[in-house]
Amino acid sequence: MTRVFLFLAGALVCLTALGAAHAAAADTKDALQTATAEQRAASIKVRDDFVAAARRGDVDAMVSLLTPRATAGDAALAKKRMAQEIVPFFERYALNAQGGTEARAADLLDNQEQAQAHPPAQLEGYAYYRFAKAKPQGDPHPYAVWTLYENGRFVIAEVAVNYFVPGRHGSKAIPEKAAPPADGNWLPGMVTQTTVKPKLPEGYVIVPLAEAEHWNLQEGVAWCAPEAAGWARGIRDKAQQGVDPGPEPDAPMMTAWLSSTVGYLAQEDTFSVEEALRQAKAEQQDLTFKIERRHWGSYPVLAYTATDARGNQRRTAWVGIGSGTWVVELNSTQAGEKADRFFWDVIEHSGEGKP
Repeated sequence: MTRVFLFLAGALVCLTALGAAHAAAADTKDALQTATAEQRAASIKVRDDFVAAARRGDVDAMVSLLTPRATAGDAALAKKRMAQEIVPFFERYALNAQGGTEARAADLLDNQEQAQAHPPAQLEGYAYYRFAKAKPQGDPHPYAVWTLYENGRFVIAEVAVNYFVPGRHGSKAIPEKAAPPADGNWLPGMVTQTTVKPKLPEGYVIVPLAEAEHWNLQEGVAWCAPEAAGWARGIRDKAQQGVDPGPEPDAPMMTAWLSSTVGYLAQEDTFSVEEALRQAKAEQQDLTFKIERRHWGSYPVLAYTATDARGNQRRTAWVGIGSGTWVVELNSTQAGEKADRFFWDVIEHSGEGKP
């Protein structure tokens, strides 16, 4: 599982350096015109064949169009991801919507040095940023497909659904009205899907923590009441920029992202932060620490609640999701019994089920 939830670690530079590539929304019209018509037509065909297979739920056909490197390690995992994440998106959003762009893989490189560092064979591919919708007048939902020319044919290098790319998709990819996730996935954008469906209050919505509205756990999401959506949307970027978002809403909420600092060692059943947490409890005399081991569905959880002298609280739960050492981090910074009950209800009472 990579930081950008992609199959390939090195097949396409545009896949391993998406953040930098997306930031440079350069005009690729001239570059596209130089590509041969045959190459572009073949790439578009495999893209359209893949989407058509997804819309009819044909997982075997989808997997047959993937690069062999996507299934070399674990074909069953690739099929599971297609069935649980990709198919539901295209079955629900069966209509094409206007907008989006495309680009050659080579044109997504930031500079000449990057281009020289990668063999030309790795750069023969295209990136397509598109929208789909459930009904003619429905909200558009973003997705992206990357193709790669490999062993004499174009294949699918990666596909990402509910994934908004600034400068590539446009400004209307995410509906303005906050809502529950249309595909039922509260933890979007992961290759390894969790088998736990979070238990959240009726009517709760999901919003991205990045102002650019990346819908994945690399950037993080918030689960909150509709009235808190405006406050929570983009809150992580605002905090990093020193922007005061104003008073935190009263309704309990939770943020979730893939941890970049904590891992889970399954063989030892330990989290990498456990010793540091014990030391903090012993040394931070101005804080009251409560450290717990629990479970989220079948997944192991290390959690703590820290309370200061003024009653401010922070709750964090790290969840080992069964994908290497990867950990999903859940956070709440609201104080009080109501927030405490909400947080632990999500941890304790979330049920097994398709995301």
